[in-house]
Amino acid sequence: MGKNNKKGFTLVELLAVVMVLAIIVVLAFNKIKNSVKKSNQDAVVANGIVFVNAVNDEASQSRITNQFIDDEYTVSALYSMGLSLTGTKPDSGYVVIENGEVVSGCLSYKGEYAKIEHGEVSYAKACESTSDYTYAYLGSEEVLTIDKKGTYKIEVWGAQGGDGNTSEGGYGGYATGTINLNEGDKLYINVGQQGGTYSQIVGNTSYNGGGAAGKNSGYTSYIGSGGGASSVALSSGELKNMSSKISDIIIVAGGGGGADYWQSGSSIDSEGGGAGGGYIGVTGKNLYHTAGTGGTQSAAGGGGVTGAFGLGASGPTGNPGGAGGGGGFYGGGASRDNAGGGGGSGYIANDRLQNKSMYCYNCSVSSAQSTLTITTTCASESPKSNCSKKGNGYVKITPVSKGTSSFDLKFNGYKKLTYVESNGTQSILTDIVPSDTMGVKAEVYSTNTSSDLIYFGSKTNDTRYWVGNYSNSLYFGINGNTNNNTTISVNTKYVVKFNYNNDRKLMVNDTVVNSSMPTVGTVTHPMAIFAGNASGTINYKSSIRLYDLSITNNQTESYHFIPCERTSDGVVGLCELLSGNFITVDQTTPLTKGEYIN
Repeated sequence: MGKNNKKGFTLVELLAVVMVLAIIVVLAFNKIKNSVKKSNQDAVVANGIVFVNAVNDEASQSRITNQFIDDEYTVSALYSMGLSLTGTKPDSGYVVIENGEVVSGCLSYKGEYAKIEHGEVSYAKACESTSDYTYAYLGSEEVLTIDKKGTYKIEVWGAQGGDGNTSEGGYGGYATGTINLNEGDKLYINVGQQGGTYSQIVGNTSYNGGGAAGKNSGYTSYIGSGGGASSVALSSGELKNMSSKISDIIIVAGGGGGADYWQSGSSIDSEGGGAGGGYIGVTGKNLYHTAGTGGTQSAAGGGGVTGAFGLGASGPTGNPGGAGGGGGFYGGGASRDNAGGGGGSGYIANDRLQNKSMYCYNCSVSSAQSTLTITTTCASESPKSNCSKKGNGYVKITPVSKGTSSFDLKFNGYKKLTYVESNGTQSILTDIVPSDTMGVKAEVYSTNTSSDLIYFGSKTNDTRYWVGNYSNSLYFGINGNTNNNTTISVNTKYVVKFNYNNDRKLMVNDTVVNSSMPTVGTVTHPMAIFAGNASGTINYKSSIRLYDLSITNNQTESYHFIPCERTSDGVVGLCELLSGNFITVDQTTPLTKGEYIN
């Protein structure tokens, strides 16, 4: 029998082959991974180029109408101004326009960035945000969320009143001051609209309080509406809707009154509008008839027709007509017959505002700290410090001293999100036990009005601490009882405060719905988020979108949760800013995430 000389592979040889194959696989994987990464980066740059080209086209076409001036524009502002874009839109960012072209900026695409320098677009892992936040007139409110604790300078310019043929509308006022803000604070910004000019028809009001032009059909006439005020506040709303929230108003620049022009044969009467304030708006020009007077710190202007808080008066709608009053802290009065409307007043009396002053055109002065007003003869189309404003209003917010955010310091490897959303099957159990000195402020979005919906709570025996939505009403329950409810709408954002200032008040969107909520009593089980915790059992799970959750003890913030994502594994949850802890749901189904925040 012949000898079998066949040999198999030895163990060493097999291991060598396996190692070679493993190295080949790793190299191939890394090559594919790098290729995908490079492809993603190229896509970000390509999307950035498309966006920049679209802005350049729009800016060059709009130079005739002066819609675009050389300045910084946020992405949201450009969309609101009518920018049309084919392709992927950036999530956020800004561009700087000079001579009708984009020269610099930063655009965010799902946490990756297209950086613009000298008009060229390149990929960047991160890029600096704009140093200034600027807001031109848009016709709607904008919101700035403060990303880093610090001191910020706020400058606001009111809008000019509408012209009356050869007579000019009153110029908008200027106001400035500095304020200390915390990370996560929100500023609500409303920029005034320039008043229009109307001939023998009833005019339109101007955004943020400008009164409408009245009608004078008996003669050749050109009558101006009042200019809108520009304002910055800590809660949402045009000035006319803020009379119950004056403490939230930070600063206001008054709008100018409308002008009036009348002609009958060779007889002409041309009267300019009064300038926006200042602590007092300027009275409109008048030769023979009744001019609108300026708003003050405590009352609206009068004359022909009296204005209101945050609202300039509209001129009479029949002969003899009249020019509209300017918007302001208190609006200017409208004229009657051929005279100018009064300017609206400015406002800097908020105690949080420091280093503050107001400037207005040929106006009354004040040396008091809360109403410091300086008269000026400067009036400019472009926004200039200490100078009255022609055209639409403007707002500029500049960081004076801006530190590193607590999120950046404590959450390296995490990304901030606009919100996280539960689907009714998830919950997060905290270690927070409610007490009578505890306060809560939550910013939430109602996604379901068909069933009981509770987004945080605790219960021991029959002691509850929760907010819920049942049968289209928002409820807050303590001690086993439903103590108050208010009608809500689906797909609506709410800010709910309970005992936030240690005052036992329940507030929904800054409206008090119960001024004497009962005490919590003894609670031993910790609070859950997106659910209730009934005697140690998680229940009442909800469908809710959570933007922000702050918890105080004796009015001192002890917990502040914001939505975030852990970048190492993509897990979505809540980052607690004071402790640096990350918490997420106990269930396998992940929370839905919102957009990334720079």
